[in-house]
Amino acid sequence: MARIVIELTNRCNLRCQHCFDERHAATGKLPLPLVEKVIQEGRDCNINEICFTGGEPTLHRDFNTIVRRVSEADYPFSFVSNGVSFSQIYPLLLEFRQWFTGVTFSLDGAREATHDQIRGKGSYRHVMRAASVSVFKDLPFTLNMVLTRKNQGEVEEMVNLAKRLGSGGVRFGHLMPTPDTARRNLDLSPPERRRVESRIWQLREKASVPVLMAPGYFSNSPFFPCTPPEGEEFNLDYQGNLTLCCQL
Repeated sequence: MARIVIELTNRCNLRCQHCFDERHAATGKLPLPLVEKVIQEGRDCNINEICFTGGEPTLHRDFNTIVRRVSEADYPFSFVSNGVSFSQIYPLLLEFRQWFTGVTFSLDGAREATHDQIRGKGSYRHVMRAASVSVFKDLPFTLNMVLTRKNQGEVEEMVNLAKRLGSGGVRFGHLMPTPDTARRNLDLSPPERRRVESRIWQLREKASVPVLMAPGYFSNSPFFPCTPPEGEEFNLDYQGNLTLCCQL
């Protein structure tokens, strides 16, 4: 394993339609001593990069301390965020720029109305503001879009938006279906999944920014991680990861 993904907390400041209800319970977070133990022992496990996720990882009350500990231990680090708290977080990233490799902003629609319908009113503008700050402060970022029935028609627009914003790329990933996502008519049918995957593979060939697909897409291989169709090279950023999760 070259990279470990640490789920710091299940707390979040949004209530996205496709997320698990437990994400809003705000009852789970990794204690700082456990995170420090992982940092200390990671090198012996050949881990050389750390990524933080959640919930919203920046809401962990020790986030600043954790970033400092990781940087002092000489680990490159990144995190996933909805962008809401980025205006308060970015000075910390400037302080530890040498170790910061990038933030992935969750953006579930190329259009404001689409994203806000899924993640809440005003959330689209938080991402746009966070992307603008990142460009101005020369902080690397990428975008991630969870594919749903509401946004499947905007994958081409999302790639174009990523280019205009100055993103380092865009990753698409399938929704994990639950009774709630079915009730809200968010789930794609198998044929719809295949069609949107085909469009993404085509975009990947011609886009001027990197276009990736997270594990979970169709493959003729029964083994995980699967390989993209027609022998395309699988991006190593999404292989060999271990996720350490907070208890719910």
